[in-house]
Amino acid sequence: MPFRHAILILPALGLGCSSASATQTHGPVIEAGEDVVTDNPPDASRDAGKVDAAREAGHSEGGRDAKAADAPHDALTDGTKKSDASSCKGTVALAGGTTSVAFAGTSVDGAAWVVTSLTTASAQTNPALSSFGGGFTTVFTASVTDMLESSVYASSSWSSAAGADGSTCTAVPTAFGAPALAAIGTTLHSVYLGTDNKLFHGTFTASGWDCQSDPLTPSGGTQSFGPSAPAAAGVGSSLIAVFDGSDSNLYTQSWTAGTWAATQQIVGATVGTIPPALIALTGGSSDLMVVYANAVDNKLYWATRSGGTWSTPALTNAMAFSLQPVSVAPLPAGGAVLSFLGTDTNGYGMTFDPTSSTPWAPPVALLAGGQPLTVAPTVATGICGADAVAALVQPAGIDLVTLSSGTWTPPAAPVTGTAAMSFVTVATSP
Repeated sequence: MPFRHAILILPALGLGCSSASATQTHGPVIEAGEDVVTDNPPDASRDAGKVDAAREAGHSEGGRDAKAADAPHDALTDGTKKSDASSCKGTVALAGGTTSVAFAGTSVDGAAWVVTSLTTASAQTNPALSSFGGGFTTVFTASVTDMLESSVYASSSWSSAAGADGSTCTAVPTAFGAPALAAIGTTLHSVYLGTDNKLFHGTFTASGWDCQSDPLTPSGGTQSFGPSAPAAAGVGSSLIAVFDGSDSNLYTQSWTAGTWAATQQIVGATVGTIPPALIALTGGSSDLMVVYANAVDNKLYWATRSGGTWSTPALTNAMAFSLQPVSVAPLPAGGAVLSFLGTDTNGYGMTFDPTSSTPWAPPVALLAGGQPLTVAPTVATGICGADAVAALVQPAGIDLVTLSSGTWTPPAAPVTGTAAMSFVTVATSP
């Protein structure tokens, strides 16, 4: 591995780490009937100051008028009649929160949302969320303590949040930024940046978490480290991690059968401390895609891997800038969809077509007339006829915007029980 000098990371920068939105399981919300909120939904009063501040700045609730904000939450986001909801098969999940509370929610087969308050957890960034084992697993990085806290959705309910470690472990792992989750068979893998700025790996199975203390160390080498949270994806039986180096280079590292290989530099990529995004592609000639913010101009670049070789990084679009982590999800035939927070505080979406002479379409605003965003949206592959969905944090609640046939459709109303949240990630399972 090329030598990477350690850097001094200032507290004001959160140690240079942000959420790596590496969960690759996201999808469209199908809103039918009244939402159901259980287990004491997140208390909007905890962060009510954010709502008040937005109103004082001259904004209405989530960019809507009062009538729209209070509309019954029973319309499908793609305009389909409510009676068609029964044709939807699949589950969409949300996980998010604030520095004092966390929540998780699900909508099954287009039915009403059920939102659960995870009162013992908190969040300092968009959490990790992945479909796994017929349900979902989410991992929060707790505020103040930096401990990794996990909740599992199974048998139609979310478990209480608890430390993401095994019963025989000596301590709950701590991290800067969110971990990256990737499922390989019956094992869910976690890769995260420890509070010593070194990279670690853990696993979750039907038996629970291990101690998440496996270092990303190749045989005869040194443990990988960096300034920001990693991303990860599974290809076949291998786990691939991608992360910023402290020398401004972008690296990948693969794990197979319990062994970490040496790092591989993606030549031509120049990065800073904004975590990259990584997905396994579906179809097409490439198996992986990475998207990252260029350290020089904050423009978004991409590269794909084919036959074990990474392409030369290229610009997505001249108008795509971001200072926060981006989110990417696969589309059929080697395509992809990207969401990001623009430097103008608006959320944007872009689609990738590998057969086009200009693979990336121009950025499109995800939510017209909404409140300026303070945290990056997340995006994912769609279900129930939609191609993709993006989740955005608004004062009145979480907005989910679906993509169908190249058009982003605004939500009917925010998800009930999610007002005044600060972070959110969305995931789906067909």
